[in-house]
Amino acid sequence: MITLRNTLNAAVAAILVSSLGLSACEKAANGGPAPTASDGADAGASGSTVPALPALGGPMFSPDLVDRVGGLDLFAIAEAKVALSRSQNDSVKSFATASINAHTNSIAALNAAISASNQTISMPDAMPNDLASELADLQGVDAGQFDKAYLADQIGGLQAVDNALKTFAKHGDVAQFRAYSDKSLPGVERSLASAQTLQASLK
Repeated sequence: MITLRNTLNAAVAAILVSSLGLSACEKAANGGPAPTASDGADAGASGSTVPALPALGGPMFSPDLVDRVGGLDLFAIAEAKVALSRSQNDSVKSFATASINAHTNSIAALNAAISASNQTISMPDAMPNDLASELADLQGVDAGQFDKAYLADQIGGLQAVDNALKTFAKHGDVAQFRAYSDKSLPGVERSLASAQTLQASLK
C-alpha cells in the first residue's frame, strides 16, 4: 500500500491558516498543450506518496478535479480530528485546527465554483480508498511517531492538491475552476511550506 511515512520534510502550523482556500480551474483553450509531470508538485521529491493526479495526454476535466481535491479535503479534515485527539504537541494541534478550517473553506469554495459553472457535478461524500487506508494507518501509529506520521500525510496531501491545481490551471476544461485554482495555489504552497517546517522541527 502507498504510504507517506518516509517523508523527511516538515511544517510550522502558524502559517497554514492564511489561505488554503483551495481553488479550482478550467481548461486551456481547445488544443492547449498536454500537461507534463512538471505541471504539478513533485510528490516524490519529499518522499510523500499520496497519489497525485498523473500527467495527462489531453484536457483535464472538472469532475476529476472536484473528486480529487474534494477527497483530499475530507482526508485532511479527518486526519486533523485524529491529531487533535492524539497529539501532545501544541504546534501540531494548532496546525490541525487550522487545517480543519482551511479544508472546510476549500469545500465551500469548490461548491461555489460548481454553482458558478452551472455544471452538474457532485462533491465527494467520502474520501477514496487510498486515502481511507492512510487514515486507518495513522490511527494505528504509536504515540511517539504520531506527529511525524500525521504531518507526513498532510505534506503528501498538500503536494497532491498543489499538483492538481497547477495541472488544472493550465489544462482544465472550465473557466470558473481555472480561476479557482489560480487563486488557491499561493495559499496551498504556503501551507505546504508550513507543514514541512513544522515536521522538520520535531525531534
